[in-house]
Amino acid sequence: ALRMARASVDIVTPYFIPDATILSALRVAGLSGVRVRVVLPRHTDHRFMAWAARACMHDLVESGVEVWEIPAGFAHSKLMIVDGRWSLSGSSNMDPRSFRLNFEFNVEAWSQPLANELTAYVEDHISSSRRVTERTLRAVPKLLRLRNQVVKLFSPYL
Repeated sequence: ALRMARASVDIVTPYFIPDATILSALRVAGLSGVRVRVVLPRHTDHRFMAWAARACMHDLVESGVEVWEIPAGFAHSKLMIVDGRWSLSGSSNMDPRSFRLNFEFNVEAWSQPLANELTAYVEDHISSSRRVTERTLRAVPKLLRLRNQVVKLFSPYL
C-alpha cells in the first residue's frame, strides 16, 4: 500500500519502529510528493519504544514526511489510510514485533466513506499536535540522540 500511494498516506500508531523496508517505502513516498503524515503520542507507556521511534525521525522528516506528536494522553489507535480510499486498522503496531511475533488482527477496507471518517480522526489529532521538524530534532541534545540510536539497535526485541 505504501509503494502504491499516489496522493496521501496517514499513519497513527502508539509504537512506531519501522523496519528498513517500511522506512524506505515511507521515505520514497515522501520524496515522490506523496503527503505522508505519521501521528504518534509524545509520551508512551514504554520509554524504550519512544526512544527507538525518535531514532528514525530525522530520516523521515528529511524526506518530507510529516511527523506529528500528540502532546497529552496516550493515543493507542492503530490505523493507516492511503489515498483516501484504502484503510487498515486493527491491533498491529508499526514495529517488527507486531509484524513477526505477536498474534495481531487487522482489517483492510477499500471504502472512501470509511477512509474519510478515519482521515477526520487523524485531522483531529493533528490539530492538537506538535509537528516534529528538522529544527526541533537538531535541538535534541547529542547524548539523547545517541541513546535513541543505541536503543534502536534492539528494536527487533522491543
